[in-house]
Amino acid sequence: MLDEPIFESLPTSEDFYYDGECDEKWAREHYLGKDIEFARKRYYTHCSLSVLHDWSHVGPLALRFYILGACRYLQEAGARDDIDVYNGLANLLLRKLIEHPKELAFIAAYVAEFSQWALKNHEKFRVIEHEHIYGDVIQKYRDLQKLAEDLKG
Repeated sequence: MLDEPIFESLPTSEDFYYDGECDEKWAREHYLGKDIEFARKRYYTHCSLSVLHDWSHVGPLALRFYILGACRYLQEAGARDDIDVYNGLANLLLRKLIEHPKELAFIAAYVAEFSQWALKNHEKFRVIEHEHIYGDVIQKYRDLQKLAEDLKG
């Protein structure tokens, strides 16, 4: 496992605030007060892509904490061939780093390092064989790495 940023506390209810819609409320109800390990385990006990989607509509302060569960999951042997989460994570982080650079700068160094890991391990997810479905996922991680490197300064 890659070394992760250290957080002083769990995200608060206010950290989940994004737009007040049902996805945000659902995530708050199911994750508030829970740690990253709880989030990681959900990738095994629920539809993994659905768990990743839980972070699409939450505030950046909750996202930057709980997204580490997806990163942990992908680094484990049990995530082999989970191209949906591998691709989806790159898409989500690219979008969120652009939308919330200031709030997500705290995890930028980790995202850059994780992107490097993802690039080295792309064969685990068989991305080339699924390129016709997902596009160039390897390039997405290159773009993510560059964006994260630029954010960390």
